[in-house]
Amino acid sequence: MKNKKITSIIAAVTMIVVVGIGYIYIRQKEQNVLTPIIENEIKMGQSDIDVTKVNELQEAVDKGHQPWRLDPLMVAKAEALTYGFVEQDNFTLKAISKASGIASGIARVEVIHNRISYLITLIQITPGEGKIWILQKIEK
Repeated sequence: MKNKKITSIIAAVTMIVVVGIGYIYIRQKEQNVLTPIIENEIKMGQSDIDVTKVNELQEAVDKGHQPWRLDPLMVAKAEALTYGFVEQDNFTLKAISKASGIASGIARVEVIHNRISYLITLIQITPGEGKIWILQKIEK
């Protein structure tokens, strides 16, 4: 009888833990733009790019707001804070190139966080001068 109670308690606690972990995973997935792969407190992965939001940001920049969005290094520094990086991290623009497909421009920014090197890829969806940069992915 005592073993059945202990087994029931263990089963109940296990179920609560499993349901809780599932709930936390679902909430994280809903709240994060990047698919969460958390390592050393940095969220890495591919970004889901919301074209409507990109268009709204571009309109704001066209009206003179947030001009920093035209500089890939500044965008990387600002957006990276959301994914676990800090202002004291070392950000270095490594490359800017023209591309094809979804992006008309690609920029790569290296970030040193806690002595670990990460690479942030940003893209320009619309070609031309005065077009904003969007964070596409973070990787090691």
